[in-house]
Amino acid sequence: MVSDIVFCKEMYEVKAVIAGGKTSSKATAAEVKDDLILQYPESISEMELGNGETFTREIAINRRLRSITVSCPEDTVVVLKNDNQTFLWFTDEAGNEKFPHGKFIGTLKIEVSNSGSVAARWLCRMVFD
Repeated sequence: MVSDIVFCKEMYEVKAVIAGGKTSSKATAAEVKDDLILQYPESISEMELGNGETFTREIAINRRLRSITVSCPEDTVVVLKNDNQTFLWFTDEAGNEKFPHGKFIGTLKIEVSNSGSVAARWLCRMVFD
């Protein structure tokens, strides 16, 4: 499986070539800058978190969080950590939050747990610049 970061770097290079920018493999994200959109869970088959189950992902972002959309049912907790410090958590809520000036995120860790007796459908989508 390809790492998210490796995939994004390769896509930046492809976009630079298509746009007529640098053709060198040394093109950086700062030279070809697009929004980074992350969505968890990563596939439809993972949308339901069974009772007593947990979901954890950690990824180096090094960008500013501009907005977050979350859907978190009752008995489910979504915790977002920036460099191992909790900065947002959700339970029994749904909505969108915008950060006009952005919040810098180094290493993002998302932890989701379901303490309910039935499977829970959840979603967390983030946009970084």
